[in-house]
Amino acid sequence: MASNRVSPPVADGRPSILCVDGNERMLEVIAKILAPLPVKCVTVSDPVAAIEEARRLHPRLVILNWQLPQMSGWELLCALRAEMQAAPPRVIILSAREGGFEQMLAQNVAGADAYLEKPLEIDRLRQEVSRLLEGPLSGNRPHD
Repeated sequence: MASNRVSPPVADGRPSILCVDGNERMLEVIAKILAPLPVKCVTVSDPVAAIEEARRLHPRLVILNWQLPQMSGWELLCALRAEMQAAPPRVIILSAREGGFEQMLAQNVAGADAYLEKPLEIDRLRQEVSRLLEGPLSGNRPHD
């Protein structure tokens, strides 16, 4: 059973990002990519726990894998939108599959704000996060 590493709440005004992926290593990679940005990154590997975390956190952005254990990314996205109708978060969908049809579904049917293919491009993920959180975020330094 996958564990859920949840960052402690930080009340410092940084925008919250909820990252959901069934792969613990991918969550570590995403957190490391986002570390230079002034954001609070919360990672969850279990989609059911992600719904609970979203209730607590009220994230401004959700980054989720389209392929998850227990439920699909589509099902999770629908559940999150139902829970967060008053202030729906922006959404980045991640997938190991090449774009095309899946990208069209994610953006045009599911209403995702961005679709990124794995393996992730570090700069592209940071750019999309900055764009979706309304403008450049300080801390966009070149990756190591």
